[in-house]
Parts: sequence; structure tokens; C-alpha cells
Amino acid sequence: MDPLNPTEARVLGCLLEKQVLTPDAYPLTLNYLVGACNQKTSREPVMELGEAEVALALVSLRKKNLAVENKMHDSRALKYSHNLLSLGSFTSKEQAALCLLLLRGPQTSGEIRTRSGRLADFESVADADAVLQGLTEKSCGPLVAKLARRSGEKEYRWCQLMSGPAESFEAPPEPAKASLEPRVAALEAQIQGLKEAIQKLSVPPAP
Repeated sequence: MDPLNPTEARVLGCLLEKQVLTPDAYPLTLNYLVGACNQKTSREPVMELGEAEVALALVSLRKKNLAVENKMHDSRALKYSHNLLSLGSFTSKEQAALCLLLLRGPQTSGEIRTRSGRLADFESVADADAVLQGLTEKSCGPLVAKLARRSGEKEYRWCQLMSGPAESFEAPPEPAKASLEPRVAALEAQIQGLKEAIQKLSVPPAP
């Protein structure tokens, strides 16, 4: 399967989320899904997607067998649902963890547990960690990976692999800081030159 682009990842994450949080509205209309994608809370980063962008993402997700178009008998509007089962079976906790990683990017096991809310009930950080580990061993291939621990951080973060390899989520290395010594020396030379120029201007001309 080709990697998901950011819009596809957001759409799939919203379909997974709203199936649990708003079952009465699920499957979702395009308009409802646009609003879910552009939520200001529980989304990192916050996005401003239009109907055309979300519709295009749905077409792509359907081609990847990750979304389904539903024609409801009681509504003229087309509705959409996810098709995560095309990748295999998932527990509610596995689905919740994957959903959070799709919606909010790399997170620690503790963040997954804290942010799961009504999506799933993780008993502990160790429970969340075990669920994430299970997602690395799915029959379709690993769906999440543990990222290298960043400098100054105590906990590892996890990322989803549906959008590409783990390396794509690694923070870019900080640019090497240029030494200040050459700049200080140049400034000191400029200051000295200004002092000398001021001294010449203050000397009265010879009679």
C-alpha cells in the first residue's frame, strides 16, 4: 500500500474516531467529515481542509481499500466509513491507539493512555505500551514503530507507519551553531575602527 499523505491520514483518523465517539452520525457525510478534520482540539497539527481536498482523500482511501462509500436508504447524501478490517482484526484498544497516532502524530505511551478518553480504556501506561507493541506485530505488517528517544526526554514516542517509515517522523537534527568568536572579533575590529575615526574628527585642524 502506498503511504498515506497528511490529508488521507487525517480523514482515516477521523473516521476511526467518530465511529466510537458519535455512533449516531456514523457513517459520516462529507460535510461532517470536513468539520471533523478541521477540529481545533485533539488535532496536531490543526488543519483547514476544504471539501474538495477531503473528497480527493476519500477517493484515494477507497482505492487503498481503507474507506467505503455508503449509500444510505434513508438519506440522499453519500456517507463514508473506514475499512480498517481490510488490514486484519483489531481490538478496540489497538484501533484507539492507531487513531490517536493518525490524528496527533508521534506520542508516548503515557500520552496515548491520557488522550484515549472514550475511545478506549487503558488501565496503565504499561497496558498502552503492550497494545502499541502488538501493533508492530500485525499480520499485515507493522503499523507503528518506536522512535529513538530525543535528547532530554525520558520516554520513547511511537509513530504510525501508514504514512511512511519511522524516519519521516524523526525531528531534523539541530543545525550546528556557528562559533561566536569570529563574529565577536569582527565587531571588536569595527568598534576600534569607529573609535579611531572619531578621534581623528575630534582633533582640531593645524593652523
